[in-house]
Amino acid sequence: LDCCLRFLDGADHRQRARLLALLALYGRVAAVPGDIIELGVASGESLRVWAHLVAEHGPARRVWGFDTFAGFPAFSPEDGPLAPAIGKRVGGETEIRERPVTEQEVTESLLGLHRVGDVRVLLVRGDIVNELPKYSATMKPALVFCDADLYAPTEIALRLLWDRAPAGSLFVFDEYGHEPWPGETKAVDQWLERHPGLRLERLDMESGPAACITKP
Repeated sequence: LDCCLRFLDGADHRQRARLLALLALYGRVAAVPGDIIELGVASGESLRVWAHLVAEHGPARRVWGFDTFAGFPAFSPEDGPLAPAIGKRVGGETEIRERPVTEQEVTESLLGLHRVGDVRVLLVRGDIVNELPKYSATMKPALVFCDADLYAPTEIALRLLWDRAPAGSLFVFDEYGHEPWPGETKAVDQWLERHPGLRLERLDMESGPAACITKP
């Protein structure tokens, strides 16, 4: 914990609570071989945690971060109505800012972390629906962190990465069950309907992800 709190000095209560949630999730896959794949990087807050943990405890892993770095690219009918007031619009994002954080800004924030230079952090810019298929065949995910909020990227992540994940790996859904973002929930529920032997675990974590599925 101390190694991660070094770069969260001055963080507010929400950020620290989220850090503890991410630490708990990483601990569950510490012995599972494979990479950390984050879909929806935003400001890079979670990605920095993954990179630091891998630098300290799992240097053989890669850390992937997929994002448009330009806000939401498109919406599906499953995502429900737009809501510009909370950033739910083309070019918007859930964390309301004057503009989306750029790929360069996320990269620069990673460069300042202790030992993260030893870790392969791979940022992929573009629509996840278009970009993930270009890389998925080479991936072996230990933890897939779905934080893109929408139906299409969540659906394609499950469809392309599930069979490539080893037993014990985690698929984590940040916005599952959140009313303004029904698309992510819809994609997960459809997956569970097609795979009735799986169990969705609701996560009781303050400021943390909402749910996850463990690969049997």
